[in-house]
Amino acid sequence: MTADHTAHGTGSTHIPVILAPGFYDSDEIRAAYHSDPCPEPSLSRSVAYEIVTRTPAHARVMHPRLNPDHEETHDEKFDIGSAAHKLILGKGRGVHVIDAKDYRTDAAKFARDTARGRGMVPMLAHQYKDAEKLVDAFNSQLGNFGLADILSDDAGRSEVVAAWRDPVGGWCRVMFDRLQKNLAIWDVKTTKVDITEETLGRHCASMHYEFQNAFYERAVEHLFPEMKGRVEFGLIFVEVNEPFAIMPVRLPRDALAKGRHMVAKAMERWAEAKRDGVWPMYSGQVRTVEYPPWEIAEFTDYQEDAP
Repeated sequence: MTADHTAHGTGSTHIPVILAPGFYDSDEIRAAYHSDPCPEPSLSRSVAYEIVTRTPAHARVMHPRLNPDHEETHDEKFDIGSAAHKLILGKGRGVHVIDAKDYRTDAAKFARDTARGRGMVPMLAHQYKDAEKLVDAFNSQLGNFGLADILSDDAGRSEVVAAWRDPVGGWCRVMFDRLQKNLAIWDVKTTKVDITEETLGRHCASMHYEFQNAFYERAVEHLFPEMKGRVEFGLIFVEVNEPFAIMPVRLPRDALAKGRHMVAKAMERWAEAKRDGVWPMYSGQVRTVEYPPWEIAEFTDYQEDAP
């Protein structure tokens, strides 16, 4: 027995085209977002991040319009996050609940694969119950941080797509988890890490959320130049294990400065690769890798023991 928790899937082959820069609050545009509905291959946050942290060649491979063999990959560990987004934000990929304990049977595997083929998130029944508990806990805690009305229709909209023509990077696009009417941005992150202040600081640094902050900021500032330097960006972390605690945070200014630098570099590399039609990989001299400090400390011990 299975049940759908969605109004519609994403199986349509029609890809609408965004003809002008702006914000789009449309199910049709949302469904086509990952296929890139812009007039020309556009730069998304994830592709831009790939350029600046790896190479333009890596970015080209993951781009749906530059790589004809591109296919979306699925990782079950992200299903709880996708389902939570759907239930919290009211938008996103539909959830397909599978009445089975696990995916060991052929019937359960078939239901899972069919759901994915329809662009939906497959979830076992017990996983969906956990997701519902997470969402209830999430909503009940927002008031603890003065954010009780953050998800109301009066405050803003969920999964709004923004597209703009960047003077450096050309067409770019983003999809905000939550865009408020005052143009503040909130992003919901499900996580297995403890959401203490110290742990979140390390986690944000390792995930380079300053890059996401800067990329989203750039979108709003290009569509609304009067917002330059005034765009607010926040992350709401929610633990995927009980008691499903949440922690809203903002990033420090120094981190945002780094993020802006990374975004600018990504835009330049993207523009250059598109202009020249060359998507380089790594090059240069053979490098000597750097070990972490704690490992280097052990080297000293071995040197002292050497004959």
